[in-house]
Amino acid sequence: MNRVYKHPILTNPTRWLDIQKKHSCEVYHSQYPNLLNNSFAKALVNVESYSIKNTLPIGLGLQLKLNNGQLYPILWFDKVTEPTSFIINNRKLIMKMVSSKKSPFGLLSLKAKMNYPKNVKFAPGFIDLVDKLYLDQIKELLKDVDSKDGGKNGLQLIDSPTKLGQGIVNKSLFNCQDLYVDYDKHPKLARLIVSYVDYLKE
Repeated sequence: MNRVYKHPILTNPTRWLDIQKKHSCEVYHSQYPNLLNNSFAKALVNVESYSIKNTLPIGLGLQLKLNNGQLYPILWFDKVTEPTSFIINNRKLIMKMVSSKKSPFGLLSLKAKMNYPKNVKFAPGFIDLVDKLYLDQIKELLKDVDSKDGGKNGLQLIDSPTKLGQGIVNKSLFNCQDLYVDYDKHPKLARLIVSYVDYLKE
C-alpha cells in the first residue's frame, strides 16, 4: 500500500499535469494577476463568526438584519446598527431554512440572543427579498458600464451558459446587452454578480 502513495504522480502531481507551473518563464515575464479588486479574492479576505464554533468568509455569506423580531437580508456593504449574523449564500439552502419549522434563533449573534426572545422569524417573503436585493443593486450598477469596454480581468456578460471560473455569466440573468464588467473599474458590481451567481448554484 505504501508503494502506491509513493508513486511519482502522487508525490509530485504538477510534473504530470498540463498546466502552467509557478516557476515557468511565462509567469516570470507576465507577473501574477492583480487580485486587489478580484471578486473571488475579495470574497475570502474577511471572515465573520456565525456561531460559537464556526466562521464564514463574508463573501460567501448573506448578512442578516434583525428588526422587530424578524430577520431581513442585507448585503455586505450595508451598514447597520442592529445585531446581525450571516448565513450561507445559497438559495436552495436558504429556502430549506425558511420553510423549516425550526426557529432561526440559533442564527443570531450572542448579543442578539441576550436581547431578543426565541420566537424570531424570517421576514415574510424572505427569498423574494434576497432576489430583489441582488437584482436591484446589480441592474442599477450595470447602467454605469460602457458597452464598449473589454479586457482580460473581469466578467463577460454574454449569451452563453454561465462559467464563473472562466469569467462568463449569462446575460439573461439581468436582461442586459453584452457587457464586460472590469474588476478594477467596477469592483462592487463584479462582486455582486459573483455573489448572485454563487447564490443561485444548485
